[in-house]
Amino acid sequence: MDARLRTIINDFTTTWATKIATSIMESSGQAAEAIKDVQDVKEAADTEIPVLRNKLGEYINDSRTRETLIGAVQVMNFSTHMLYYG
Repeated sequence: MDARLRTIINDFTTTWATKIATSIMESSGQAAEAIKDVQDVKEAADTEIPVLRNKLGEYINDSRTRETLIGAVQVMNFSTHMLYYG
């Protein structure tokens, strides 16, 4: 059961992180586009994180669990950005 839960959480965070960081993954990675990509991801995060928070609120009563999942999505986005441009 532990392994299954880890898999589900990983799939969940990957799905939301990908949704937020789409512009970085689709760009050519040129330095001139980096600033715009970061701005696009920030705007997407500003839009999608509240949506994610609301969706999680419909299913998970524990706020600490919700915020842990949201934090995981945000860390994955940061990691994706660092790997792409790092």
